[in-house]
Amino acid sequence: MSENSLVNLMLSHQVTFPWRSMSNFQHRTEVKVTSNRVDVVYFEQLNASGIGFIAAVEAKLHDWRKAIRQAHRNKLFADRVYVAMPTQYASAAIENISVFRQASIGLILVDNERSRIYYHPPMNTQRSSKHVIKVKQTLASQNN
Repeated sequence: MSENSLVNLMLSHQVTFPWRSMSNFQHRTEVKVTSNRVDVVYFEQLNASGIGFIAAVEAKLHDWRKAIRQAHRNKLFADRVYVAMPTQYASAAIENISVFRQASIGLILVDNERSRIYYHPPMNTQRSSKHVIKVKQTLASQNN
């Protein structure tokens, strides 16, 4: 399995984010933010040009520590930040869920049957308004 196939498998299932109606949710893959790309950005489409809640997901097959480092940079713009891993390789991440909690980064487990959020992080309070505006503009321009 590649990271790309992990992303595709996760997207084939509906990920349910807490306290959000999924009816207005969309996603984009490989979203460019500064010099990096985010594997998946889920976002709430409020109207023709407005974007609300944003969740960023970094997909990794094995290395949960590297995934946390990469996911941490997404705190610049996302309301919630997650790492997605295949369920079959996530035992070390689950054993170290306290590291995810301390970093306020969620964990999504993905298998053939479903994608489920194992740990919901709290709302991110470390966002940069400059980065939020840039990402929302990027998402809005990709919508048109």
